[in-house]
Amino acid sequence: PDLKMYRDSGRGNAIEYGAIKAGLAQATRYIASLGGRHGVRCNSISPGPFPRPGTFDNGFEWFKEELSERTMLGRPGEAHEIKGVIAFLASDLSSYVTGVDIPVDAGWTSW
Repeated sequence: PDLKMYRDSGRGNAIEYGAIKAGLAQATRYIASLGGRHGVRCNSISPGPFPRPGTFDNGFEWFKEELSERTMLGRPGEAHEIKGVIAFLASDLSSYVTGVDIPVDAGWTSW
């Protein structure tokens, strides 16, 4: 985590957030390795900055700027923008996809 982006807000990215996200990616691979031969696929999605409504209210407009600077698209995500990946994984179009974690983060993890 880049703790500089949280400034003096008292907010931050807790250690358990990263540990849980990494654990879910590993669990995805593990479940896929067990289930594949039985026709069970397992994939996960790792959303990037998709702020909850109201995140930038009450003096936290600067936080939107911080998030925006860290994505290749220059802005945080909007809720509807994750639907495509969900639809893909839920459809037959992804029948040969298993054991992957798909980032939907405007390039956040690609820097």
